[in-house]
Amino acid sequence: MLAQAQPRNVFKKRYWLYALVFVFAAVFYASFVFRENVLDFIFSFADYLGVHKYLGVLIFVAISALSAIISPLSSIPLTPFAIVAWGYELTLFFLLLGWIIGGATGWIIGYYAGERVVRRHYSFKKIEYYKNKLSTETQFWLVLIFRFAIPSEITGFTLGILKYSFGKYLLATFITEFPFALLAVYSSEALVGGQVFVFTGLIALALIFIGIMSLYFKKRIKK
Repeated sequence: MLAQAQPRNVFKKRYWLYALVFVFAAVFYASFVFRENVLDFIFSFADYLGVHKYLGVLIFVAISALSAIISPLSSIPLTPFAIVAWGYELTLFFLLLGWIIGGATGWIIGYYAGERVVRRHYSFKKIEYYKNKLSTETQFWLVLIFRFAIPSEITGFTLGILKYSFGKYLLATFITEFPFALLAVYSSEALVGGQVFVFTGLIALALIFIGIMSLYFKKRIKK
């Protein structure tokens, strides 16, 4: 029966974060004092990252990796600091590296620890639901949609438990995380530059894209 009943709110996992982003953007745009304080903090923290180069990179990559396996955590708020400290190219590289490491860690946990460990620490009903909808023979394009539509920690654990090909999983992770890393970098650049409408527009675009992927994936797995 579990495989026939979709878990509640499974397609709304990230929406609370986007709601907070929109609220932040509205306050940022409306209040000059708030905007100046935020930018001062960004540049001050960026100076710290610039002085403590190796420690800053380690912390940024580690938080990026953890954000791929611990849903409430996100490395995106740190991206503006990283851009000011290291530039766009290095920030994109470090962000993507962290997400791929985190995604690979989730797969490894699912593959080797299996259901016993995952069941204790995560919402296993969601993983169980997708485990019964997918398999090791699932077409690669559907795995890509799965990665786009569903939070990364669920996809990593699910595909690891299913023993899905690690090589294909890493490729799918890179393909699906790269556009979101670009989005994080460009939206952060817009924030630092005071382009609030560009910032909110990019976030809205991401939300719409995730919604479309979620609806399409939901339709496919019901067949």
